Amino acid sequence: MIVGNNINTLNNFLNFIDNNKELEQTLLDINLYPSLSKYYDKLNKITFVEKISFGEIYKTDLKTINKVNNIANDIIIKETNNDIESSIINLYRYIVTHLTYDYDGLEERNNYYINNKYNPFLDNDIMNKFRLMNTCIHALLNGCVICEAYVNALIYLYNLIGIKARSLRVREKGNDTHYDHAAMCFVYNEKIYYSDPQK
Repeated sequence: MIVGNNINTLNNFLNFIDNNKELEQTLLDINLYPSLSKYYDKLNKITFVEKISFGEIYKTDLKTINKVNNIANDIIIKETNNDIESSIINLYRYIVTHLTYDYDGLEERNNYYINNKYNPFLDNDIMNKFRLMNTCIHALLNGCVICEAYVNALIYLYNLIGIKARSLRVREKGNDTHYDHAAMCFVYNEKIYYSDPQK
């Protein structure tokens, strides 16, 4: 699995694509897709993945990630400008005003996990449905998601404008029984900022 948000040796990667007969087994982080999108025709055998909670991944295909990337690029065109600080703020505002929290989906997932003692190897269709709620993919295609998807969508958008960002697992102080919550940090002007786009 290749993860990250850029490929420093693009020529080597393109040679890998051209010469690898086992390409169907290659998993590529969705955050790498923007730097590879112009090579769309060469990427059709690769499975794209998004890292989500509990060390899991959500798998998707080239057509879906291309659609997500086109939506993200449309958002970038509408919400950003030459001033990086205002672009950071505008993208944050876009996420918090265009996504809604999926309380019903979260309750269904939590009940399923409680009743089945959270086993990620249970019914794969059901587990994929629950994984999807956490993704940037679902955030940009559907808009009704849980906290981690808010974070993942904003990270994807920030990466498109050159802002390094990553997700964080957080928990309310003094609340050891509550599920972890997703937040994020990003770097701007050599300073680290923390953000919770779902709150």
